[in-house]
Amino acid sequence: MARVDAALLLTLVLVSCTSQKDPDEEIRGNLNLTLGSQLSWQLRGKIGIRSDQGSANLSFVWDQSPHSYEISLTGILGAMVARLNGDAHEVVLTLPDGSEHHGSNIDALLEDQLGYQLPVSLLQYWVRGVPDPRFTYKSTGDGFYQQGWRVEIQQFGARGPRKIQVRQADVRLRLVALEWVY
Repeated sequence: MARVDAALLLTLVLVSCTSQKDPDEEIRGNLNLTLGSQLSWQLRGKIGIRSDQGSANLSFVWDQSPHSYEISLTGILGAMVARLNGDAHEVVLTLPDGSEHHGSNIDALLEDQLGYQLPVSLLQYWVRGVPDPRFTYKSTGDGFYQQGWRVEIQQFGARGPRKIQVRQADVRLRLVALEWVY
């Protein structure tokens, strides 16, 4: 009789464990919906870039509004590396010497001027842990694939994704969010 009671108790425990939702996953899902719908936000963080062309470790501040953005990239001791200002029609890349480079596509402008092929136009969504709604994507357990890039959300914080890795072929980006404001 004790074995039957123990088996019944074990079955009830297993059933109750499997029917409960993971609270972190529920929070992550709700936060993704909230962040994905935000039109204005600021993110301060660090980014590591590695490719066959070299590597860089930078700090950044990204101010996003509904119709424009500004991304400031700094290196060691806060020295300016680049500043990007843009909207739907034009992007301006300002370098430390004060020179300005204009273009209509942020990804092409960065590749032309800095030598890196980076999906910055897609990152405005990816840093929030959501795919860009303009393109199809394939979900994975910890992120998604979109436009040939693998986006992996490695850690979630209380206000949004904390660590994200983005990869394609030989290019790897590691983003660490230090502060979200929205």
